[in-house]
Amino acid sequence: MKVFANLESIEVKVCHPASEPPVYGNITKMTVTWEGYVSQTDTCVAFEVGTLSTIGGAMLSHDFDEEKLATIKSSLVIDFYWRMIAHRPKKLKTLVIMSAKNYGVGSGKVLITIEQVSKLHDSISNSRVNESWLEDPQNIVYWHKNNSDKENFIQEQVWLVYRSKFFVTHNGLHHEIIVREKNAKELLDGLDDHDGDM
Repeated sequence: MKVFANLESIEVKVCHPASEPPVYGNITKMTVTWEGYVSQTDTCVAFEVGTLSTIGGAMLSHDFDEEKLATIKSSLVIDFYWRMIAHRPKKLKTLVIMSAKNYGVGSGKVLITIEQVSKLHDSISNSRVNESWLEDPQNIVYWHKNNSDKENFIQEQVWLVYRSKFFVTHNGLHHEIIVREKNAKELLDGLDDHDGDM
């Protein structure tokens, strides 16, 4: 690890093995920062749960819940995190680890929280799925548009997004869960340069 001794920041994209069995399309981004005795771990996870279209409305898998959110996080990211922490260079201040599986390059994506999922069917039954509906922050967190989307016909993937943020200070552990549009954009940033897997 001597070659990394003077590193202050590092970004790692963890690859999935080709032999890995099919799983939900999922994305994980973990950002760890250190400042003196204070550390902060910010993990954002999204996984595909269905489709949303002008004609069909919402077609979602019901095989997901808060417990599944905890298990869908990329084990590769978590494993790399613990290995890196064990050998962390003293000067390292920022660590970013990313992983993506079955991402679906080029397709439109609607990122939504589990609270918004529970209201989705009622919301759509009272309003047609169109651009104005998708741009309403009460309905979704973020709409990552497909360049081929047409104004009168929308067919997007629906991704459930979850964020967990931990602070470790002299006063102990602090935890918050808030998903903002900024977090969703950062999670997807740069992934369209890949072929769907990292």
